[in-house]
Amino acid sequence: MILYFHFVWTNMWQEAQIVACGGWSSERPGSGKVEKGLGHLRHFAVHPDWTGKALGRRIFEACVEQARQEGIEDFECFSSLNAEGFYAKLGLRTVGVKEILLRGDLPFPSKVMTTLTTPAS
Repeated sequence: MILYFHFVWTNMWQEAQIVACGGWSSERPGSGKVEKGLGHLRHFAVHPDWTGKALGRRIFEACVEQARQEGIEDFECFSSLNAEGFYAKLGLRTVGVKEILLRGDLPFPSKVMTTLTTPAS
Protein backbone atom coordinates (compact mmCIF):
# COMPACT_ATOMS: atom_id res chain seq x y z
CA MET A 1 0.00 0.00 0.00
CA ILE A 2 1.32 3.44 -0.95
CA LEU A 3 0.13 6.38 1.13
CA TYR A 4 0.03 9.61 -0.88
CA PHE A 5 -0.13 13.25 0.08
CA HIS A 6 -0.73 16.15 -2.27
CA PHE A 7 -1.36 19.88 -2.32
CA VAL A 8 -4.27 21.26 -4.30
CA TRP A 9 -4.34 24.87 -5.36
CA THR A 10 -7.53 26.63 -6.42
CA ASN A 11 -7.17 29.74 -8.53
CA MET A 12 -9.60 32.64 -8.71
CA TRP A 13 -11.60 30.82 -11.38
CA GLN A 14 -12.07 27.90 -8.97
CA GLU A 15 -10.12 25.50 -11.17
CA ALA A 16 -8.37 23.09 -8.82
CA GLN A 17 -5.07 21.50 -9.81
CA ILE A 18 -2.62 19.29 -7.97
CA VAL A 19 0.64 21.22 -7.67
CA ALA A 20 2.69 18.73 -5.63
CA CYS A 21 2.51 15.08 -4.63
CA GLY A 22 4.50 12.37 -2.92
CA GLY A 23 4.10 9.40 -0.65
CA TRP A 24 5.66 6.43 1.07
CA SER A 25 5.17 2.69 1.39
CA SER A 26 6.48 -0.02 3.66
CA GLU A 27 7.07 -2.22 0.58
CA ARG A 28 10.28 -1.80 -1.43
CA PRO A 29 9.46 -0.85 -5.03
CA GLY A 30 9.99 -3.69 -7.47
CA SER A 31 10.25 -6.49 -4.94
CA GLY A 32 7.50 -5.80 -2.43
CA LYS A 33 9.96 -6.72 0.33
CA VAL A 34 9.16 -5.28 3.77
CA GLU A 35 11.87 -4.58 6.33
CA LYS A 36 10.85 -3.62 9.85
CA GLY A 37 11.37 0.09 10.49
CA LEU A 38 12.19 0.98 6.84
CA GLY A 39 9.88 3.03 4.63
CA HIS A 40 10.24 3.88 0.95
CA LEU A 41 9.63 7.35 -0.44
CA ARG A 42 7.58 7.25 -3.63
CA HIS A 43 6.65 9.47 -6.55
CA PHE A 44 7.52 12.98 -5.35
CA ALA A 45 6.82 15.72 -7.89
CA VAL A 46 6.17 19.47 -7.85
CA HIS A 47 4.67 21.46 -10.71
CA PRO A 48 7.40 23.70 -12.23
CA ASP A 49 5.45 26.86 -11.37
CA TRP A 50 5.43 25.82 -7.70
CA THR A 51 9.03 24.78 -7.09
CA GLY A 52 10.97 26.57 -4.36
CA LYS A 53 7.92 26.95 -2.11
CA ALA A 54 8.82 24.02 0.20
CA LEU A 55 5.85 21.92 -0.94
CA GLY A 56 8.01 18.83 -1.45
CA ARG A 57 9.53 19.26 2.00
CA ARG A 58 6.08 19.65 3.57
CA ILE A 59 4.89 16.46 1.89
CA PHE A 60 8.05 14.68 3.10
CA GLU A 61 7.41 15.91 6.65
CA ALA A 62 3.81 14.63 6.46
CA CYS A 63 5.13 11.26 5.25
CA VAL A 64 7.63 11.09 8.13
CA GLU A 65 4.98 11.99 10.70
CA GLN A 66 2.59 9.33 9.45
CA ALA A 67 5.32 6.71 8.98
CA ARG A 68 6.58 7.21 12.55
CA GLN A 69 3.10 6.24 13.76
CA GLU A 70 3.55 2.98 11.80
CA GLY A 71 6.96 2.24 13.37
CA ILE A 72 9.05 3.51 10.45
CA GLU A 73 12.34 5.04 11.59
CA ASP A 74 14.34 5.30 8.34
CA PHE A 75 13.65 5.84 4.66
CA GLU A 76 15.01 4.71 1.33
CA CYS A 77 14.20 5.87 -2.18
CA PHE A 78 15.14 5.22 -5.78
CA SER A 79 15.69 8.79 -6.95
CA SER A 80 15.76 10.02 -10.52
CA LEU A 81 19.07 11.67 -11.36
CA ASN A 82 17.36 15.09 -11.36
CA ALA A 83 15.84 14.61 -7.90
CA GLU A 84 19.02 13.54 -6.10
CA GLY A 85 19.64 17.08 -4.78
CA PHE A 86 16.07 17.36 -3.48
CA TYR A 87 16.35 14.15 -1.46
CA ALA A 88 19.83 15.12 -0.23
CA LYS A 89 18.37 18.35 1.20
CA LEU A 90 15.88 16.18 3.10
CA GLY A 91 18.75 14.28 4.73
CA LEU A 92 19.07 11.23 2.48
CA ARG A 93 22.46 10.22 1.17
CA THR A 94 23.34 8.40 -2.03
CA VAL A 95 24.56 4.84 -1.42
CA GLY A 96 24.43 3.38 -4.91
CA VAL A 97 22.98 3.34 -8.38
CA LYS A 98 20.15 1.22 -9.71
CA GLU A 99 18.75 0.71 -13.17
CA ILE A 100 14.98 0.42 -13.06
CA LEU A 101 13.24 -1.18 -15.99
CA LEU A 102 10.14 0.70 -17.11
CA ARG A 103 7.54 -1.28 -19.03
CA GLY A 104 9.80 -4.27 -18.51
CA ASP A 105 12.56 -3.27 -20.93
CA LEU A 106 13.21 0.48 -20.86
CA PRO A 107 16.22 1.20 -18.60
CA PHE A 108 15.85 4.19 -16.26
CA PRO A 109 18.94 5.15 -14.23
CA SER A 110 18.34 6.04 -10.60
CA LYS A 111 20.22 6.66 -7.38
CA VAL A 112 19.60 4.59 -4.26
CA MET A 113 19.31 7.01 -1.35
CA THR A 114 18.73 6.40 2.34
CA THR A 115 18.58 7.90 5.80
CA LEU A 116 20.14 4.72 7.21
CA THR A 117 23.70 4.77 8.51
CA THR A 118 24.16 1.24 7.15
CA PRO A 119 21.98 0.72 4.04
CA ALA A 120 19.70 -2.29 3.80
CA SER A 121 20.51 -4.83 1.11
